[in-house]
Formats: sequence, C-alpha cells, structure tokens
Amino acid sequence: MKTLIIYESKHHGNTFKLVDAIEEEWGCDLCNIADKNVDKEHINFEEYDLIGIASGVAFGRLYRNIERFVASEKFPSNKSVFLLYTCGNRNLRSTHYCDHIKEVLKNKNCKVEGSYGCAGYDTFGPLKLIGGISKGHPN
Repeated sequence: MKTLIIYESKHHGNTFKLVDAIEEEWGCDLCNIADKNVDKEHINFEEYDLIGIASGVAFGRLYRNIERFVASEKFPSNKSVFLLYTCGNRNLRSTHYCDHIKEVLKNKNCKVEGSYGCAGYDTFGPLKLIGGISKGHPN
C-alpha cells in the first residue's frame, strides 16, 4: 500500500519528528506543505492508496494551512485518509482537534481511517516563561 503523508511542522519540529519516524519505519512518502519548493499543484494523489495528514495544533485545531490545503480543489476526493497531530496539551484523549478537518474530508467523500495524537514540546506564548510543557516529546 503506497502512502503519502502531507504535513506541516512549526516551532520545535514535533510533527516532523513523528512523520520522520513513520517514514523511516514504513517507507512512506512525505510532503511538507509549508515548503515553498513543493509544487502543491502537481502532487499525483492517484498513485497513493492512503494519505496521511499531519499537523501541530494551534488554538484547538490543526494548523490552518493544512486545513486550507485539504479544503482546496488540489486535495482529492474519495481517498482513504488518516490524521496525525502533536500538541503540548497532554489531554490527548480529546479528539476535537480533528473535528473541523474531518468534516471537510467527509464533504469530499474521503474515508477517515483513524487519528492519532501525541504530546509535543510546546513553548507558545506564556508557556515560554515556565520553560514550556511536554519537554522531551514526542519520544
């Protein structure tokens, strides 16, 4: 099964650490959607059986850049998709971070196979004053 993971990783590279470990173990292709050198217009989604969408969390949802790309006409319909996210909040049982993008995928007739979230080092805003949270993660 050929897999592509589209990701965006800011700040401490938490999401990249996650997708890089997956790529190393399983041999999937990675596409950093924030990379200015990536030709987002010509990603050949047809050659992939499964598409991963990976992002950090900001303000309670996946990064807006990822959400906009998935909502655009560039992202295909009728695909099997999985979601990955990293965030400083250790309450990872909360799956609401993916609610908005799941709705977008549903409207594109994509099947969400599952989602996975893990802790990531976070020093955003006032967290910087205390040295951040979730140090050493993802691990």
